[in-house]
Amino acid sequence: MTRLIVLLLSIVILSESIGFNVLDIAKTGFLIEHAQYHSEKYGDSFWDFMSKHYGMNKANHDDDTDEHNKLPFQQSNICTCIKDIEENTIELTTILTPPTVEKEKVSFYKNLYASIATNDIFQPPQAA
Repeated sequence: MTRLIVLLLSIVILSESIGFNVLDIAKTGFLIEHAQYHSEKYGDSFWDFMSKHYGMNKANHDDDTDEHNKLPFQQSNICTCIKDIEENTIELTTILTPPTVEKEKVSFYKNLYASIATNDIFQPPQAA
């Protein structure tokens, strides 16, 4: 069960990191409907449809922009971070520490409790 949860969370994290939103899965039905619409109206194949909406012909295909916003993968909220990595050389030097002097340990413990076991009054009864 934990492996399944780990697998699902890993898939969600991976998909979110590459810009694949979970809501895009729900929009795939509209993608298929819109592809069929293009097939009937314009005679486009599926690859022509994909090229018009996601590829090189996207700029030339501008009709029904409200309908196109409902298609999956139309949001542009991917944050790209580029990290500049410089190679730094670090010279390790030895740090001389002063010698430590061990001090005599002084104990301040005092036994302030009188043993009540030595008094006869607190002893359990003895068999005669």
